[in-house]
Amino acid sequence: MTLFKKRSGSSAAGWLAAAVVAVSGSAWSGPIVTAGGKAATPSKYVVTIKSIQFRRLDGTFWNFFSGASSIDLGSGKVQAGGSGGAIGEGVSIPAGAYNGIRVTLARNFTMNGSATSVGPGAAATCSTGGSGDIVSGGYTIQVVNRNGSTDDRVLSVPPEANAAIGNVPGMAIVGSDLQMTTSLPVFAVLATATAAPNIGVKFDVANTMEFLNTGAACYAIVLPPTVTITDPGGSSSTLASPL
Repeated sequence: MTLFKKRSGSSAAGWLAAAVVAVSGSAWSGPIVTAGGKAATPSKYVVTIKSIQFRRLDGTFWNFFSGASSIDLGSGKVQAGGSGGAIGEGVSIPAGAYNGIRVTLARNFTMNGSATSVGPGAAATCSTGGSGDIVSGGYTIQVVNRNGSTDDRVLSVPPEANAAIGNVPGMAIVGSDLQMTTSLPVFAVLATATAAPNIGVKFDVANTMEFLNTGAACYAIVLPPTVTITDPGGSSSTLASPL
């Protein structure tokens, strides 16, 4: 479950990034489940990492990665604890002292999944696919298939969630992106070091897709992944959506 580790045969500052997922964990309940719907763990959950930054002691950030790297963390692609891909291979982190990390994600996720016996209307199978959206219960929810095929669908964290997300310490909406920042015990990277500090980042996508069946149509909402960051000393900090 390590996101960063020293590349074999490289200097101390050569790092490899690999996203991981634990699909067997529990998750919070979002607005659709609260209204009588049902949660599901998607078989496809493509998250786009926009940047990974390390925070220096003076509060400035150093960019480990900047761009758009899409990684499928769904249960059909990655088993619990497995690697979903790699980013930033060969990037060197400068010598210095650091005390935090910031991960920025796009708010749009390509998903594939379904749930059976979805309520609160007549029991139905709801699955990704379809088109359109409505506002229900104060959130923009998206129309998906009812008793139909399961297809890929891009689901977006609804704009109505911006304020709630921004009120969670360590979470923020920056432009159209989701940003998660956590403090770490101070760790140093020495110019003469032969091993890089071990920092872990885990994405948990369990129950991040929620379906609601009104009896006439199915709707879906996506919840951001739970992100757990482990510092070089082994202590963990978890950031989860407030939805």
